Amino acid sequence: MKRILSLCLSALAVVPAPAFAAPAGIATIGGDAPLPAQIVIDSKLWRCADGKCQGPADQRRVAAERTCKDLARKVGTVETFAIGEMTLDSEQLATCNKGAKAS
Repeated sequence: MKRILSLCLSALAVVPAPAFAAPAGIATIGGDAPLPAQIVIDSKLWRCADGKCQGPADQRRVAAERTCKDLARKVGTVETFAIGEMTLDSEQLATCNKGAKAS
């Protein structure tokens, strides 16, 4: 019995972990309007507090810009937006905020 349990535990130790976890997107939101505690962006749950929203996001540039636009439409002007090492520049943020929710 101990041998079987030992073999099972050994087998579990070899099971690989997921290749990667989605990196966190972090956005600073402008304006004085209160932010929702939680919001769904691109079918993913983001949490907001103290003028910032954070949630799982895709680091590919086009996907990041789409996420930024969706966030701006739902909560207001996005002042900064980063996912891992990738950040949107001022031109990309201007495009992101074209349809931003009025504060």
